[in-house]
Amino acid sequence: MLNRVTIATFLAILVGLFATSTATAVPNRPASPPPTDYWQDMGFILMAHQGGEWDFPPNTMFAYKQAMALGADMLDMDGWVTSDGEIVLTHDRDAFDNSNAPDDTFITDTPLSQLKTYDFAYKWSPRDGSSTTPFKGVATGDKSPPTGYTAADFRIPTFGEVLAAFPDTPINIELKQTNGLTPEEITDTAEKMAAILASHPGHDENVIINSFGQAMLEAVHVARPEHKSFGGSLEKTVSYVTGSAITPTPVAVEPPDLYQLAPSPAAPTRTVPLLKPITDYDGYKIFVWGSDIDPEQDTPPFYARLIAEGADSYNTPSPTTLAAYLCTAGIAKPDGTPRCPGQVCPEGQTGIAPDNCVDVPATASKMVLDQGRKEPQGQAEDLGHRRPPGKGHRQAEVVQPARDPAEVRQGHAQAQGHRHQDDHDQGLEEGQGQGEDHRHLRISQEHRRLQDQEALALSLRLRSARPSPWRRPGRSRSGRGGASSRPRSARP
Repeated sequence: MLNRVTIATFLAILVGLFATSTATAVPNRPASPPPTDYWQDMGFILMAHQGGEWDFPPNTMFAYKQAMALGADMLDMDGWVTSDGEIVLTHDRDAFDNSNAPDDTFITDTPLSQLKTYDFAYKWSPRDGSSTTPFKGVATGDKSPPTGYTAADFRIPTFGEVLAAFPDTPINIELKQTNGLTPEEITDTAEKMAAILASHPGHDENVIINSFGQAMLEAVHVARPEHKSFGGSLEKTVSYVTGSAITPTPVAVEPPDLYQLAPSPAAPTRTVPLLKPITDYDGYKIFVWGSDIDPEQDTPPFYARLIAEGADSYNTPSPTTLAAYLCTAGIAKPDGTPRCPGQVCPEGQTGIAPDNCVDVPATASKMVLDQGRKEPQGQAEDLGHRRPPGKGHRQAEVVQPARDPAEVRQGHAQAQGHRHQDDHDQGLEEGQGQGEDHRHLRISQEHRRLQDQEALALSLRLRSARPSPWRRPGRSRSGRGGASSRPRSARP
């Protein structure tokens, strides 16, 4: 991605401007909300940087599939255009850096058919040192692939292949713009991206397109004006800190977690608190990537700090580690549902374990029975098709209402002459009327439906009444004045 010198220059300008400008806390302009509310109500997002390069061979289908299987919510990737016009996914322009290709095999000068012959797991080893080049040779057929995978999963993928494999997965793709790309090449990249999006409908909101180069983002916006999800370029993010709006209007900014701007022993600058007042004003997300400065990077204390500061996502090189932390910390998936079995509340409770489970309240059986008595027998409402509970709601075990003998005798008398012949009469005591059984079945079903509704309502009231670890209060659907949603900044 961007080299360290450029990032250092950017952050030095950004922090210097912030320190000297009081306009950054409250921009002196109207809010510029994101073009889509797709991202607005999401809780914390686990994004897999290059699919998780500490855990898997980066930017391979194997990495993307493994990351999603482990619990990633979003995939991050890097795009280049081949000599024959295909957008392929790899971090570096020289294929030699991540494969067995010869040195100086530049992606932009090589056709897809040739790039597909290389092994993009050839040089990779896990960061924990547990093995050395464990997947070397799988792409070329010299080693058998892991169960459930093929040799193709270890070759360079195209962006179209990823969209086909993950049609509903949020994606963050950086289109590379370097000094070596001409304006014509930038325009060509943008047009290729627009063509891919057109051939894979439904990705104009769940795919964030970003680039350090402003010209690249402007070109994509021209080529695909209906696309709604962008990040912010380096140039526009710097001006954003001084109060200017970002164009094209973004949905997120993506800064590093911190940077050592001044010599030691000065502390590195944390970027989320720097940007958060402005991103809150506009309604943008903050998606953070690791700067490799913090010795605790990708550890529980590191994750906890970012989340406490208000980061909406961490673009992690180790989805395995972050998934385990989010599970034990009780931080749900972006839609508020349990992230892992350990977050499922015990029977009779709803919410997210371990710290946010609440009892499901008991529904007054007498009220339900009274309602049942008032209903004429034989009404046709089908209570067997109840509306399912809302997202994240655990359905409680429900005990059917008790029946007193007088009610049974009354039901038996009413049932004479018009007994119902259905499957619900099994197990009734001898002499009990079919109509009585049908009535109590409907009452018990209505009881369960009301209890589901009451539990869901309680859960929603609790979420709105107090902060939760998966969603901050005050989020605005319009993106104006909420507690989260932000633009992008820099990313390695």
